[in-house]
Amino acid sequence: MATTVFTVESLGLKSTKTRASEKKRGIGSGGAHRRGVTTVLAAEASYDVERRVRDGRRPLMSEPRGYDERTPDMFQDDARSLRLMPARPKWDYELKRGRLHARERKAFVKWLRSAKEAMIEAGGYAPAFEQNIEVWRQLWRVLERSDVAVVVVDARNPMLHLPPALYAHVTRRLCKPLVVVLNKTDAVPMRAIDEWAAHLMASLPGIDAVVGFSSRDEAPEDERFWDRKDKNHEERDNASVRMHRQSSIPIGRDALLRVCQELARSGKRFDAAMEDTMEDEHDGNDDGEEEGEEEEEEEEVDEEGEAYVRQALNQEREEAERVKAEGRIMIGLVGHPNVGKSSMVNSILRRKAVSVKATPGHTKTLQTLILDDHTCLCDSPGLVFPRIDISPAEQIIGNLIPLPVVREPFSAIRWIAEAKLVGAERWQAIQRKFSGSSDGKLAASLAAPITSVLKVRPSKEFDPETLELLNNEDLTNDELPWSPLSLCQAYGKMRGFVKTRGVDVQRAGQVILSMVYDGKIPYAIPPPTGAPVMRSKADVVQIEEDNLTDDESDDDEVNVVRSGFSALAMDSDEETAAQQYAYSSDEDTRGTFILSPEDLKESKRGQRGKK
Repeated sequence: MATTVFTVESLGLKSTKTRASEKKRGIGSGGAHRRGVTTVLAAEASYDVERRVRDGRRPLMSEPRGYDERTPDMFQDDARSLRLMPARPKWDYELKRGRLHARERKAFVKWLRSAKEAMIEAGGYAPAFEQNIEVWRQLWRVLERSDVAVVVVDARNPMLHLPPALYAHVTRRLCKPLVVVLNKTDAVPMRAIDEWAAHLMASLPGIDAVVGFSSRDEAPEDERFWDRKDKNHEERDNASVRMHRQSSIPIGRDALLRVCQELARSGKRFDAAMEDTMEDEHDGNDDGEEEGEEEEEEEEVDEEGEAYVRQALNQEREEAERVKAEGRIMIGLVGHPNVGKSSMVNSILRRKAVSVKATPGHTKTLQTLILDDHTCLCDSPGLVFPRIDISPAEQIIGNLIPLPVVREPFSAIRWIAEAKLVGAERWQAIQRKFSGSSDGKLAASLAAPITSVLKVRPSKEFDPETLELLNNEDLTNDELPWSPLSLCQAYGKMRGFVKTRGVDVQRAGQVILSMVYDGKIPYAIPPPTGAPVMRSKADVVQIEEDNLTDDESDDDEVNVVRSGFSALAMDSDEETAAQQYAYSSDEDTRGTFILSPEDLKESKRGQRGKK
């Protein structure tokens, strides 16, 4: 009897099995996957997540606080900040492409190790940061080619979105003009924008200018507010007009271009527009010959991925060659994901040249866009910089981490609830001073506590599952204090988020965070009180970076440290501590290992030897 064999292909189905040649490779296995320049963030250990869930029972404003205020005079731009930004190793046109990439990977792995060690020394929970060398390569190229570096920050929390490492890299390593753009000024009173600009200019002498910007205000009048059902759209239209008159800093598209053009004429120009073309020319002369172990270490990519990268690079090279030949100034736009760089580019160009999406890190590769005969824009992908002075909760509120990746929302809800409580008095002062104006109404919304925005009422019944009473004063008060868990429980009960065992507090927390991202829960960090702290411009000096040469070797084993910083720690019982999240604009997927199993074995063997 004949036997019929059914295959997946014969049935017209698609196999879910991934071919070996199509598997994505991570840093620990020889190089990050290049297609799409996927962002890679380290995952957290389950016991850290459980610990923060238990901490969600603690009342708001109890010690330790979830929200810590930072001011520009606390900004650290010393040598330690420089170590948190990987520098591109020295290169020249004689280097072949394989050797250059191998040298970059070698220096990047060394930097990655030192950055993690610095975070472990700082203690606490590990904030996420970019661990894909391909994303960092995009940033290197943008900064090297730019005449002026423009750092785009969210005006609602400037100190979060202005990384000390990036500031030190631009002002000390590259010695280039630096412009800070306070984006989304329509979400913050103009008085606060002016005060933030004064503090930044005084405390950070490396900043050449601070410019305000709002893509909403720069849009055409018929497209400015797509939702005409919004009752407040007329007030916001009038506010955008008054904004340009009442501000003491440059505001808008024309002001930004004028400032950048003036700085570019006197700034340091780094001639790097042809680097990729020269690399390919020297690489093409190899005729397939191998260049030793360094070239053999170059990551392998599938043919489709290689074609994608080559096409993107070729288009970018053509634009760079044309810009260089015509003598246009290059304005490089850099910053965190989801601070509005792409929307700002579209507003400056007055056309949709860059796609925009709410997912952080939607822009994947740098894009060179010609504005006019004198100016060219270079948009870089958003990059999460390593920080030792922020918490993962603040990163979540700043939308630096995709919401589907957030495993517990309670620490982030604590942060924003306490931030609104701490800043309420200063926003109320602005509200009283500008009563009746658009700034006064905006300040009133920022001063409102999160409980009033969510319209939840405190429970009269004590639930030990959602609230932990720390002292007897909590019992004597007329109302029980709020905790992140009790807040989520009250909101989930009001919205009907119920499951078998009770209220779905996880879902309620996710919805609250999505309301923060959508602007339904307004928040902003008020500027510091008091006069700005002046710092001398002589404090900013150029520092020569010790680059990794071919003769240098770093064979030190990666030591695995057990600490509360468990995103950097390894546990044999918890492999999730070694896993990474790799997310793209299309979907969220689990990535690969930071350290390979061989690295873990060698590390444990070395630790036993030391004992």
